[in-house]
Amino acid sequence: ALSSASSAAAAAFASTSRAALAAVQPGIAAHERWRARIGTLCQHLAMAPARLRATRRIHPTPALRATDMASLARLLDCGAVPSLERLDLSGKSLGDEGVRPVLDALARGACPLLRALGLGHDELGDASCVALAAMAAHPARARLEALDLSQNALSGSGVAALAGALARGGLPRLKSLQLYHTHLDTVGVEAVAESGKRGLRALESLSLHGNSFATAGVDALADALRGGAFPQLKRLVLPGQHWQHGGVKAACEAREALCVDMRG
Repeated sequence: ALSSASSAAAAAFASTSRAALAAVQPGIAAHERWRARIGTLCQHLAMAPARLRATRRIHPTPALRATDMASLARLLDCGAVPSLERLDLSGKSLGDEGVRPVLDALARGACPLLRALGLGHDELGDASCVALAAMAAHPARARLEALDLSQNALSGSGVAALAGALARGGLPRLKSLQLYHTHLDTVGVEAVAESGKRGLRALESLSLHGNSFATAGVDALADALRGGAFPQLKRLVLPGQHWQHGGVKAACEAREALCVDMRG
């Protein structure tokens, strides 16, 4: 009888063990997949996982893909890169969907020490401008000093969404805003000019060249400058076709610290 009871207990234990293993197996498999994704991401970041916590700058290799962005966002969200100050994702052609997980993580307050964000030449559009507007509103983004959106296809309405967030006090320490070669139109330039009246009090450099906006956009900028917008602005880069704009010249003369550069 004892042997029979022992056999029954052993069978019950084995059954329970199999059930427990089956229950945790999906979690183990998910953990292994996560480790594999992080391994791939770290290869594309040219960085060992052990260095993530101490790194101050992420500048990925050309191998970085949009599929890596969810993994990167998860790392940022969980505080795995607490010292990060510069995140440069420029030139990776990530697209709106690619950068969205990272922008959402930043909008939730990830990386509170971040000072520079590079998204130039990433095939971004208006959806990213809306996501950036949400990001700009978070108090953790108060340290951001440089934002590069150059060489993307942004419409006036997209830029206006971001400019609205900046006018409401978003990114209060921003010193450099790069919007050159972004298909920026007159509506977008007027929105940027308006944002300088109420926000962007620390902005020192604004690059708008390589865009085909009308004279009305430059008029709006000149009026804003005369009215005291962008009080710290030292460098304004405009398209070369506006080099004879009298309002800009007058604003430059009135504010000795302001240098206006005209480019193609």
